[in-house]
Amino acid sequence: MKSLIVASAIIVLLTGCFAGPPLVEITQGGSTVTSGQVLSLEAALAAPDVPDNFTFQWLVDDALVSGASSADFLYTAPVVSQVTSVKIKVTALAAGRGSTEAEITVSVLPSRVTHLSQSGSFTYAVDLGINPLSVYFIFSNGSETEASRPLVSPNFSVSRQLPPPQSSGVLPPVGAPLPAAFRGSPFVSEFNRNPPRLETFSADLRRSIEFPAPDVPLYDTEGEGGTLYDRSIAVASTCRKVVEADGKRLNIWVADADWGVAAGKVTQTMVDALATRFMKAGAGNDIYDWVRGIFGAEWGSHDYSNLIQPDNEVTILLYDISGDGPPVSGEGRIVGLFDAINNFTKASQSLSNERLMFFVDAPLFADDTDENGSWSITEDFWPNEVIATLAHEFQHMIHFYQKAVRNSLGISSEIWLNEMCSMAAEDLVSNKIQADGPRGVSYSDGTAGAPGNTSDRLARYNYYNDSSLTYWPPIDAPPVETLTHYSLSYSFGAYLARNYNGPELFKAIVQNTGIDYRAVTSALSAMGYGVKFTGLLQRWGASVLVSDMTDAADYYNYNSGDFLSFSHDGITYQAGSINLYNYYFNASGEQQSGPKLYSSSPVGASTLAPASNTFYYAGGGLTGTKSWTITIPASVGTTVVFR
Repeated sequence: MKSLIVASAIIVLLTGCFAGPPLVEITQGGSTVTSGQVLSLEAALAAPDVPDNFTFQWLVDDALVSGASSADFLYTAPVVSQVTSVKIKVTALAAGRGSTEAEITVSVLPSRVTHLSQSGSFTYAVDLGINPLSVYFIFSNGSETEASRPLVSPNFSVSRQLPPPQSSGVLPPVGAPLPAAFRGSPFVSEFNRNPPRLETFSADLRRSIEFPAPDVPLYDTEGEGGTLYDRSIAVASTCRKVVEADGKRLNIWVADADWGVAAGKVTQTMVDALATRFMKAGAGNDIYDWVRGIFGAEWGSHDYSNLIQPDNEVTILLYDISGDGPPVSGEGRIVGLFDAINNFTKASQSLSNERLMFFVDAPLFADDTDENGSWSITEDFWPNEVIATLAHEFQHMIHFYQKAVRNSLGISSEIWLNEMCSMAAEDLVSNKIQADGPRGVSYSDGTAGAPGNTSDRLARYNYYNDSSLTYWPPIDAPPVETLTHYSLSYSFGAYLARNYNGPELFKAIVQNTGIDYRAVTSALSAMGYGVKFTGLLQRWGASVLVSDMTDAADYYNYNSGDFLSFSHDGITYQAGSINLYNYYFNASGEQQSGPKLYSSSPVGASTLAPASNTFYYAGGGLTGTKSWTITIPASVGTTVVFR
């Protein structure tokens, strides 16, 4: 736990042509030490004619330090819960010369987090000082396999009762949470991750072909109709909007069955509002610019004969994706999706539309959620979810090109990583697109919001915070399981964005060749952060437990009390604060306020999941020296948090 900080604290005994004891002068190069660390002090004789028969006695806050009688003194700062000033004094004694003393004041800064390097069975001891503290252990399994549960035995009497959540206020009444808004579908996500083989041109064929400039697609003129496909579903549609902006083109199509002025139908006003949010003339003023500004291009040149050539167009088709009509209160729905099958030529994939395109659920977009008779893209729940979904799905479109095509991998990222990047896209542009995003706090509010927040992503994370980060449910898994892993991916991505310059980091994640957790560690390494995956899990876990604090140290900061701002390629992005103690999970009879903690040993479920954190409450109201005997496997890192 203790690391050495060497400060230039020299206690100089000066002599001169004067009677009486020598004077003691202290020159202090640094006057602070972080709690739990060690400050090295030295009493040195400056003048060569001073006899070397001095002895020293060190005192801390006027208390003699037993055995501290040499010129060197290591001051161990106690772990404290707030800034504390201590007086460090030295008395110099010499036979026949009397004594003299000098004093310095040292500020002890709080250290809330300590990472331990031990594994196997060991004893961890810490001096907690005189201020009562709570102690937590976080066990981070950084391996890709399960690990045995840690054993923790306190070497003192400790209450097993869990601490109350750190937020205040009345919890919300038990009731139905907001409906689940699904992005994409399991089948499409798996196709995007592992597409058909990309076929490269032969060198001779490449030299013999000159690709003509792409023609404007046949029906991409406002008012003209045709048939587009969602895989095998033929959708009779009409092009209702064409936007040309800055060399790009947006085509919005609406299913004929979903067009009209009746309730639940898409109108031209709605289409115009959607178009303005996604693409309009000017730089840095729409979803297309903002998301592309973080992650890179959505399509471009390539060497694959079975992929469509770039034409600078994006198409959005609004239709009833699942054929389930208008939304039903409390029912989850697929809001939209990006399907990479449309990036392939029809000769390769017969169901392709040969377009870069999204699908958006028309009944959801047209829904007047608050039933006030006035549809609003910002005030109604489902239309607002559509705007967030466009940012989310656009990242998926970019991700496919950057990983599978541009980097010639032929495969895209693991689904958890891809989804993490898409939720980071929602998060980082939330206040720009005026959609609340996965944080569940108003897009205009940079604070961590109020207690009792039932927003699904982070509330669900609190309950399932010991699940595997890198696992993604199979295609046939229940939808609720997918929601759980969305929540883990978002929590981790939100942590990364707020601590490692989000836009720059996520650009590096998407544009490098990694397709698993190494995409993250490689991006961090390229930015100068030398942290391994287990260490990253440890920092994330500690950040969760101190997320109610607005003064957390670097790399442990979910919550600054307001927006955190990041400048990237001429655009300023902002991420709102997060306090995990504000979130309240209530589903299927399971309730959780704040992060889930264990308080008995062995710690956690039957095993520690791969790539997971498990939170353990080691005791509260503790003072003085306390110790615990801990047994953990080599793949597991231990973090101690003091509150």
